[in-house]
Order: sequence, then structure tokens, then C-alpha cells
Amino acid sequence: MDQREGKLTFRTSRPDVATRALGAAAAEARIVPSRHTAAELAAARTAVAKRLPAGPGAGVGVWADPATETIKVTYRGTDDGVEARVRRSAGTVADAGVPVTVDASGPSPKADQRSCQLLNCGPTVRGGMRMHIRRDPDHQQNGRRGSCTVGFTVRGSDGWAYLLAAGHRVEGPGPKRQYAYHAGLPLAWEKAAPGYDEHDQNAPPDAAYFMNEPGGTFHDYALMPFQTDGMNWSGYWLNGRGGNNLVGASCTTPSSRPCSGDTYAISGVRTREQIVPGTVACATGTGTIYPDSAGYQWGSRCGEIKAKNMEDYFLQGNSGHGVKVDICSRKGDSGGPLFSQLDSKAYGVLSGGPPRSEPCDPAHPQEYSVYTSLSHDLQEAARRTNKSYNVITTANG
Repeated sequence: MDQREGKLTFRTSRPDVATRALGAAAAEARIVPSRHTAAELAAARTAVAKRLPAGPGAGVGVWADPATETIKVTYRGTDDGVEARVRRSAGTVADAGVPVTVDASGPSPKADQRSCQLLNCGPTVRGGMRMHIRRDPDHQQNGRRGSCTVGFTVRGSDGWAYLLAAGHRVEGPGPKRQYAYHAGLPLAWEKAAPGYDEHDQNAPPDAAYFMNEPGGTFHDYALMPFQTDGMNWSGYWLNGRGGNNLVGASCTTPSSRPCSGDTYAISGVRTREQIVPGTVACATGTGTIYPDSAGYQWGSRCGEIKAKNMEDYFLQGNSGHGVKVDICSRKGDSGGPLFSQLDSKAYGVLSGGPPRSEPCDPAHPQEYSVYTSLSHDLQEAARRTNKSYNVITTANG
């Protein structure tokens, strides 16, 4: 399922046959001619795999990319001799003339290897990764990018996969929708308004998919489908890559409760009704690119839930749904996940808190953060879009 225009997409070497087979339904599908058949790609992958170094510790991977119709080989080790052997063995072309490409960029330096390098991470996508937002070029920021943090991956009843982020990071500025990237690669975009081509960069966003009301009942969320320009990036970031439900933790200080650096597979959602003040929860954020956050350290911290009825960033009330936690945060942490390291349950995403800058100061009375309730936001999104949504909790999503 390619998320282009919401149509089922068939990549086939015989578009004429596919069109006839679909009959009247062809008008509701998208048929993309391919150079190679699926059988040819599978056979080419098998042939390349047989001639590559194998076994534990080899660090060699091979897979067929249907979007580019190539066989991709990766070597993640650091041995120059093995790399040369991989390149020689892989060659540049496989059976049926299928091209072969080799990526031997290797791992990041050891000093940067923190929970999949959340500032520069590969698939699978996970909560806690840095997300750069391309600002509307017509806005006064003149095309500059902003930074925030990925929350959770969500599946809609329409079959689409979405990233859940903070609504205030994508709401405006300007009439055009925002695009999100990670480590320079396309990640997600705001859904185009009804009647607009999903690939039109000038299309306005569909306002039903985001909300920025950190007051009253408290909502601050955005559901962003994965980009599909050039290829279906949900396939790159999610499909066939193991667990789709991951949240990264890279512990830093200060943290008022113990933190464990690891990658957690989310097993479910703790609804607002199930959230209990006094419970320990943890959060990951990737802020630090903003000048007034000088000295602040990005990463994961754990703290105690103090309240679940915040009406804004300061006031508790009878109708508020904001979740207050004694975890410090800064600009760029917005949208980051709040979760449990004990049972891997998802709680919410970061909205904000009292204005703070520079390093964390646990002694300051306003050094806390307010998160949206994940269940509360997904219920509101369902009401506004007439679809249902669930946090992905299985490897196949």
C-alpha cells in the first residue's frame, strides 16, 4: 500500500495484464510499470547473498529494494579487507541485469553510539529520534528548519502509518504544510488538505490531523503520514525492519529517578484514567540546537508523575488533561515520548512547560514538563478525522 493519494499501488512488469485483471477497479488503483518482476528481484537477491561473506560477525546484509529495483548490500564493519571482499563479491549487477549497490559506510564513531544515535538513526524509526521540520519558505523564518522529537508510531483504521508528534511544532507558520526529516532523509509530512495532491509542496495541511490547544482539556498533537516522494518512506522506516514500536532511551543527567539506556518495544498505552500520580515515567528529548538551551544535555530522564489534570502549563483543574512530570525539558524536546521503562507502556508526548533555558536545575520550582495524554489525543484525532488510531505494538504493525 503506497500512501500516494490513498490508492493501492501495484508495481508490475505487465501493466496491461494488471489493468485488465482489475477491470473497473483499476480507476481506484495506481499501476507502476517495473523493469523487473518480483521473481527476478528475489532470484537476484539470492544470487548476490550466496557470494557474500556470511556468518556471525560478518556484518553483511543484503535485500531487494522494490522501490528502486536494486539489490542493496550493506557492510557495517570496519575491516578494510572485508569491505574490499564485500565489494568484489557483490559486483555491480546481478541476475537479469538487476543493479547492485554497496553501502560500506560502517558504524558511527563509538563516542556517538547512544541508543541508535538518536540524532542520526537508521531504520527502524523510534520514539526519541530527532526530527527536523522544514518551515514554510513564505514565513518570516525564510525556510529555516526547526527541531523537535519523534513521539510514537501510530496506525490508522485506513491502514496508513503515522508519526505522532507535537501539534505546535507543525501548526503553521504559514499556509503550506510542513515536511519532517531525520538525518537528511525524508521522514513524514503533514497530510495535505482534502482535494489537494499529496505531493504538492504548496498544498495546505489538513487541519483535522493536528491540534494545538495546551489549555482547557489540553491537546497538542500531530499525526503525520510518512512521505512518499520518490519512494514509500514508510517502507524504509517501518516494513520488514523488525519491531515497528520502538522508543529509544539514552540516559543523561540530572534525572530525579533511575534511568536505563535501552530500546523499548511499546506494549500498549496507559490511558489517562490509568495514569496514577506518584508513578515513575521516563522521557526522551533531542533538544539542544537552540541558543538559549546552551549547556542543556539531550537524552532520557526519568521522574515522577505529579498530576494528570493540568489545564495549562501552570494550573491544575477539574477538567484539565495535561500530565505534569518532574522531568526538565527544553526547546527541541517537543513531541518526545513519555513512557514506562518497567512495563513499556506509552503515556503521552511532550507539549511544554514553564519557560526555562540553559542547563537543568532540579531545585527550581518550575523545572517540570507537561505532556499530553496519548489516549486522550488519539480519541480526539478519531473524532476529528472519522478514523480510529492505535499505537503500533507489534513487529508487523
